[in-house]
Amino acid sequence: MKQRIEQIIYYVKNFIFYFLSFLVIKNKKIWLFGSWTGQSYSDQSKYLFEYVKKNHPEIKAIWITKSKIVYEQLKNRQNEVYLAYSIPALWYSMRAKVLFVTQSIADDLHHFNNNKGIYRVQLYHGSSFKKVLYDATSSRQSDQYQKINKLKNLFFPFYIEKYDMLIAGSKEDRENVSTAFRISKDKIKLVGFPRNDILFSQRGDNEYKRILYAPTLRRDNNNGVLDVFNNDDLSVVEKMLHKIKCKLYIKLHPYNIPKGHLLESINNAKNIVLVTQGSDIQEALVACDILITDYSSSWVDFLLTDRPIIFAPFDYDNYLIEDRTFYYDYDETTPGPKVRNWSEAMEWIEAFLNNPSLYAQERKIIKNRFHAYQDAHSCERVYNTVMEELNVKKIK
Repeated sequence: MKQRIEQIIYYVKNFIFYFLSFLVIKNKKIWLFGSWTGQSYSDQSKYLFEYVKKNHPEIKAIWITKSKIVYEQLKNRQNEVYLAYSIPALWYSMRAKVLFVTQSIADDLHHFNNNKGIYRVQLYHGSSFKKVLYDATSSRQSDQYQKINKLKNLFFPFYIEKYDMLIAGSKEDRENVSTAFRISKDKIKLVGFPRNDILFSQRGDNEYKRILYAPTLRRDNNNGVLDVFNNDDLSVVEKMLHKIKCKLYIKLHPYNIPKGHLLESINNAKNIVLVTQGSDIQEALVACDILITDYSSSWVDFLLTDRPIIFAPFDYDNYLIEDRTFYYDYDETTPGPKVRNWSEAMEWIEAFLNNPSLYAQERKIIKNRFHAYQDAHSCERVYNTVMEELNVKKIK
């Protein structure tokens, strides 16, 4: 009963602030940033936020979060950050002209977004290799997405998701974004992805090679990484890693909570590291020498490094049934070996360490297909495009 009363109060307050926001003049110098339902400091918004702070001090860049941990971390680094629902967050939500999110405005910023006075930018999560949102018909996600949106639009007008700009990395990607969001292609700007700028930074030297295993999200929260291991696999992988002087870093999707009977064994392994949940995958991509993944779009980003990729679609048939289908033919589009188990994966790790140029031509072809820009200036292009869209060349 108490929880229902709190929810009613919550929505009543939102209605009030929603209507008040129409009375407040928007300030073109105030930009709000948020990511991953307000729970982490990562993804496209993070890198664009840091770029704007460093290069355009005339802009008041503000990060909104629901996480006290993220709040403390950013506050300690001298960033302007506010907890969602706080008085400063509500005040700047009414005054901000520009919003940047990776999930949704309601989730990332807790913002009253159905307001003509603001400019809304959806940065999302990179290239669309898997079908998402309205295109995700095979996994029943499209129907769920439509139902949820209809309910929100009917009862909570301030949660209607409208965007003035989205971004894409290639012409094909723009087509996919258009159908996934059901939005006109003229609103989708071909500028590249802010989070990929870091991939061009220089790496430090390590005494051992780093292999990153980054499986994609599983709808039922099944973190496939642990289910494809058994005790024999774990033993073989551990011995091989020791032999070739490598460490295997396992990075789960932020929404897949680590679980399983082998979790303790993996934590105790000397050469296998379970990366902290919620950490930034782009930093892991920068550091690794070889990427192993299944269907995660992280491999599309990783193409920019020109380093080897091993594809591990261990549960391919089940994934297509239970989770999602793809915009592209998986075998024809993925530029690297496909392995059926960890023994094969270890063989290819050793092969790539001996000859990193294997599959180099295939990677180059797909990289040119999926990346119109192959440089560290995506943040700059996003910023310039937003400024052009606002019809402002210089903020006064």
